[in-house]
Amino acid sequence: MKRLFSTITVLIVLLSLNTVVLADNENDKNSTNTTEVATTSVTGSVVDQNTGEELTGVKVQIENTDVNTYTDFMGNFTLNNLKPGKYEVTVSYVSYEKKTEKVNISVENENKIKIKLSNTEK
Repeated sequence: MKRLFSTITVLIVLLSLNTVVLADNENDKNSTNTTEVATTSVTGSVVDQNTGEELTGVKVQIENTDVNTYTDFMGNFTLNNLKPGKYEVTVSYVSYEKKTEKVNISVENENKIKIKLSNTEK
């Protein structure tokens, strides 16, 4: 009987310690996420300057970052998870001149741009 009582006491102590440790870990997780920065996106389209035709497969990149995407079949693109600020957006496409535009991205405004590329073949 004494042995059973000792075993039950040890189990209760171990379970109590486990609960305290888990609760402390939850508090640590909640306290580290207080400095999150809001992000936003930029949407836009790329067209031929002369014909207005939508350009498919154009590389759209934020300069000096790894953020890039390609236009869809309608010439549209979206760059996600950008922090507010000033950026340079560069577009490049075969047989067209590479173009860079400065954009000011904010959370409050719609960040939409239209870029017209000039064909290098004349």
